[in-house]
Amino acid sequence: MSRAGCQYPLRTLRGTLRVTIYQAEEYLRPSPHEREAELLGIQPGHPLQEIARLAMSIDRKPVEWRVSRCLTTDHRYVCIID
Repeated sequence: MSRAGCQYPLRTLRGTLRVTIYQAEEYLRPSPHEREAELLGIQPGHPLQEIARLAMSIDRKPVEWRVSRCLTTDHRYVCIID
């Protein structure tokens, strides 16, 4: 399975940045906003998924907040924290 959508590997957080992810919360919802459709070059109403992620360090401090949007017609979302 590819991690092509991952902005950085977890080892970067652990090694270079010296941050260990203790907990991550992800929230998924349909994202049919017209402006997003325009920016992505798709028709309004086309299946678009929004993924919001909040990752916390061992001492429960937020270390990552990310909002991603992806087309879901040909892909599925998988989250593996290893």
